[in-house]
Amino acid sequence: MSRWAEAAANAVASIHILYFLFVVVGLLLTLIGAIRRWRWIRNLWFRAAHVGAIAAVLVEDLMDWDCPLIPLEEWLRRIGGSASGAPTGPLGEILDRWLFGVIPPHWLNWIYAAGGVLVVALWLTVPPRNVIQSQSRSR
Repeated sequence: MSRWAEAAANAVASIHILYFLFVVVGLLLTLIGAIRRWRWIRNLWFRAAHVGAIAAVLVEDLMDWDCPLIPLEEWLRRIGGSASGAPTGPLGEILDRWLFGVIPPHWLNWIYAAGGVLVVALWLTVPPRNVIQSQSRSR
């Protein structure tokens, strides 16, 4: 069993979880920030990155594609000695449970669609500020 491959697979799973958290927490903070009138949620860079992240998930879902991180993680796990590409160590099992055990798969399409609609609605109702315009106004 290759320890570097197992560590790399765990790193890929961790990145996948961080991506998921960025999408979900970013959406929640944007929604709460819109209600509470937080200025930072109008940051163009944050909002563009967030919309791009959600758009990638929606395209994958609509095209019925797997996230590219899933086959990469499975490939690394197979290199690490797992015949099926499933996690072999305790950390891998915890990460796998976080990725695939939190939300039932049959709910994901609806959750992605609702999230996409909410992101577009927030973009239109609480638009991001252009960074250059914001700087010139503050002078």
